[in-house]
Amino acid sequence: MPYLSDAQITSFQGARSSGIAHTSVTYADGMSIYNNAGSLGFSKYSSVITGYQNNYEVEGLNTVFAVINKRIKTGAISIGVSAFGDEFFSISRVSTGIGNRFGIAALGVSLHYIQYRIEGFGSHGFISVDVGGLAELTPRLFIGGRIKNINQAKISKFTNEYYPTILTAGISYRPTDQLRFNTQIDKDLEFPAKLKFGLEYKINALSLRTGLNTQPLWFSFGFGFIHKKFILDYALQNNYLLGRSHSISIAYRIKN
Repeated sequence: MPYLSDAQITSFQGARSSGIAHTSVTYADGMSIYNNAGSLGFSKYSSVITGYQNNYEVEGLNTVFAVINKRIKTGAISIGVSAFGDEFFSISRVSTGIGNRFGIAALGVSLHYIQYRIEGFGSHGFISVDVGGLAELTPRLFIGGRIKNINQAKISKFTNEYYPTILTAGISYRPTDQLRFNTQIDKDLEFPAKLKFGLEYKINALSLRTGLNTQPLWFSFGFGFIHKKFILDYALQNNYLLGRSHSISIAYRIKN
């Protein structure tokens, strides 16, 4: 079920990431704990962020999340919680991560306790480990990489079904301070690779975003607005088979 799996895996990457087709492995922002723990090393602010997403406009395919990021001397630490689903099927997650910068590069790791619950069948929890890195080759060119579920955790102790292990690599070219071109490839060990493209353009306090994902094919659009220490992000994804998904998040940024 690759389409449903995609909804569950990407549902808590944040509205900013959704607007650029999840080409966010090179981004250091409030959702780094889920997108690339290595980018926590490039964090400039402490922040609190919360958000909501509805997948394919289907009741029950909803996600809510909250993340707290604390800037430290060499990077940042992060704690996050998220909940997907309804009373019949749900996925809950508690996460923590840390990223440290050294020179032009940063490395990070995040731990996720994930619990699946199915009505009538009980629940099962497991720990998944992500590792990632980010490098600033020049002030205009960034490269990032991540391995999701590097420990290949099992979803169920009674079957051989594993939580997805995904290899990610991405490039972000930033010709100006206002413009970003992103390219990213994600390879799930069980499914074909996904090539993604994202674009973000900033006009004063407003950011406009769009992106394209392959395997399956869908487009995304979004915007962000900054007012003092508050950041509002919204995104719309349109999957040509399954329909539209909506994401919204609000962040409060604290400069250390």
